[in-house]
Amino acid sequence: MYFRGLRSVSKVELRKVFLNLNDEVPDVDVVKLAILHLISSFLYTTLYKKCVDDVHMRLVDSDHMANFTWGYDIFHITIRHMNSALNPENKNLDDGKKDWSYRLNGFPISLQI
Repeated sequence: MYFRGLRSVSKVELRKVFLNLNDEVPDVDVVKLAILHLISSFLYTTLYKKCVDDVHMRLVDSDHMANFTWGYDIFHITIRHMNSALNPENKNLDDGKKDWSYRLNGFPISLQI
């Protein structure tokens, strides 16, 4: 209903729709859009993906959302990216610089305990 005619929905478009909702929008839709915005903007953080994942859109709109293993999925994505960053073949690790950085995709804030 909110993204009719679009083949894919950008994170920017999702944010615009969410922030411009009015009082006539059913509460159920507001909650679904809020969850989708949270998932695409904070839980699954990637620089290379500009669009909302179609799987997430279908999950939020289904009965399976509450039972989906979000933590398990995000944990494995985070670990995969961490392994990639710490891989000895990673050129950034041995470039002679004193400091280096790497963008960790997934949900790295959980590691800042």
